[in-house]
Amino acid sequence: MADHVRRRITTVGATTACIEPSSPWENGCVESLNVRFRDELLNRGIFTSLGEPQILIGRLASSLQHGRAS
Repeated sequence: MADHVRRRITTVGATTACIEPSSPWENGCVESLNVRFRDELLNRGIFTSLGEPQILIGRLASSLQHGRAS
């Protein structure tokens, strides 16, 4: 779908400010997720078990799916 849209835009002579493949750092939504993931999970320090990060990641995923405000 994205390739079709890109070709159509080129065909009509328009340009976009698109995110190139393999350039996720250009996507603000992805960057926001990466920052939240790092701040809420990775910067915690040492996890005491493998289950602890699994639970925390599950909670973060659930909150993001339910539209928790940033």
